[in-house]
Amino acid sequence: MHRVRKHSTVEGMFLLVSWMVLFGIFISCAEEEEVLPPGHPIIEENSPIVVIEVHRLISIQKRRLLEDGFQAVITINTLEGEPTAYRSQRIGVFLEDGIYRTEPLDLPYGEYVVAAFYILEGDGKIVEATPYADSAMGDEVETPLPLSFQVIHSQSGEPTLVSISAIPTSGFKPEDFGMHTFLISIIESVTFYIAVVTDLNIMDFRPAKLLIQLGDEEFTHFIEPEINLVESLPIQDNYHIRIQTQGYGDLNLTLSFDSLVSFQRQPLILVPGEDVFECVGGEYPCNLVLSSQSDVDSFSKRCATSIYGSLVIIGEKGENPVVNLEPLAGITSVGGDLVISQNPQLQSLSGLRSIDEIGGSIRISGNPRLRDLMDFPGINAVNGPLYIEENELLTSLEGLEQIEAAGMIFIQFNPSLRSLEGLGNLREAQQLSISSIPLLLDLKELYSLHRLGSLEVQGLKALKGLFGEGNGLNQLHNLELMHLPSLKNVEGLFKENGQVIGSIEIFNTGLENLDGLAIGDKLGFNLYLEGNAYLVDLSALVTLEEVARNLVISDNLILRNLNGLENLLSVGNGYGEDRGYRLQITDNFSLSDFCGIQNLLENGFYHRLNISGNQYDLPVEDIKMGLCRR
Repeated sequence: MHRVRKHSTVEGMFLLVSWMVLFGIFISCAEEEEVLPPGHPIIEENSPIVVIEVHRLISIQKRRLLEDGFQAVITINTLEGEPTAYRSQRIGVFLEDGIYRTEPLDLPYGEYVVAAFYILEGDGKIVEATPYADSAMGDEVETPLPLSFQVIHSQSGEPTLVSISAIPTSGFKPEDFGMHTFLISIIESVTFYIAVVTDLNIMDFRPAKLLIQLGDEEFTHFIEPEINLVESLPIQDNYHIRIQTQGYGDLNLTLSFDSLVSFQRQPLILVPGEDVFECVGGEYPCNLVLSSQSDVDSFSKRCATSIYGSLVIIGEKGENPVVNLEPLAGITSVGGDLVISQNPQLQSLSGLRSIDEIGGSIRISGNPRLRDLMDFPGINAVNGPLYIEENELLTSLEGLEQIEAAGMIFIQFNPSLRSLEGLGNLREAQQLSISSIPLLLDLKELYSLHRLGSLEVQGLKALKGLFGEGNGLNQLHNLELMHLPSLKNVEGLFKENGQVIGSIEIFNTGLENLDGLAIGDKLGFNLYLEGNAYLVDLSALVTLEEVARNLVISDNLILRNLNGLENLLSVGNGYGEDRGYRLQITDNFSLSDFCGIQNLLENGFYHRLNISGNQYDLPVEDIKMGLCRR
């Protein structure tokens, strides 16, 4: 089953008005019985048959192009203007005995009006139409629209015949026919927008559960606290809808097909009924957004122990900000994300300790009065990313002691944080990113960490050391140290047999040497040493034989030689094809000794070489022959 709708220039205005005024109508409709529209095919048994005879005012040649049958669209209303089952309905038209007739139409006895009739091409364009009587083309046909007819009882059982004329639209404007456009949209399924709010004045979007009865099945959709798109509902005459919103009574309403599709451009905004806070317990079936202390207090009355979706606590700067999470102490699991963000008065996480399972990410950000993370959820592994950022008064990470494993951890823009105390039991993570924490001196509180995918440390102006003696990693894939002016060495980065195997990027640090940077014979990605004003010694790279992608040594102010690269034989997948990877040694203002790469240039493999801007840039052939320093 499908419907066809004609685009109207006034449709947007109607939709905008309709969603604002329908709230009262919805509630009054909630308990009504389904009333089928006049003209519905199953209103009466043995409904009489109506056939439309189509007189096509086109040339014989053009008529033959469609003589095997074609599609038409018809709208039939009752004489009083009520819709029937034939509301912009697509029907077949066939040639029988030299006469074009539609497929049989089922209509009860009564008086009707053909309100629209047009013939389609395959792309949905109207190629023939019946004009309206008051249009410029209305006098061109004997039966302009609207066309009245009557279905009466026939003893012979013959169908009621209704004659109608259609003329080509080519060369004319839609206005000539009394229409707005010659294009239509064929609807194979229903799509509409919906949202739930409790206050139309402030549009405070709420999560809810949408239930729609579709025959013997029930369609379920979880409504997020925003404008939601609901797609691919099957076509039917009426839709029985139920909205379940936490803390409110169920809202029931019935919408016709035409009413529902009117919300394809403007959303259907629903307001739930009176508060009915019941201690029902169990699982809250949607995402939960708490934006005020009243929200927190009210939710506790439901006695829920788990959240199906995400728990989002985003406070407001008004008169009722979130200050106390104790009412949430009964929650033990969150299926989605946990977000605690932008709460200007929140000082403690007390109330969340009972949560021992979180399915998604955790974000604690923008809470300017939060001083610690005590009573952080009692989980030992973080499945998604963990963000701790922009908490101005946060001084430590105490409260995270139970976390042993994590995916990605981002600790950034916490200006009062002085140590990483609280992460002492973290053993492994895919990524640890620590940035823009001006008071942090070292990473020694990460004494249990031994396996890490990527370590990214940026913008720590006071950082003087990393993990400290006796600590360090067994394995690290990627290392990124950037904008660390006080960092003089990386000793303590690795345990005795640990090493970095992927990529190294060291930019704008206070490093004088690379001692402590344990590397095997190969880096699987890049080696970047750039902008390190005090770097003078590369001897820690002596084991390195291959850099799979780029090797860039640039803008290191007092670096005088490349000693430490004597065993390097391949740069940029040198044994294979040229993929654009670089061997770049540029703008090192004191560099005049290139003997460290003589072996690479003479016996090794590389592709895109750039030696320039150094104190002395020696010719490659001179370096190969041992004339490699000045």
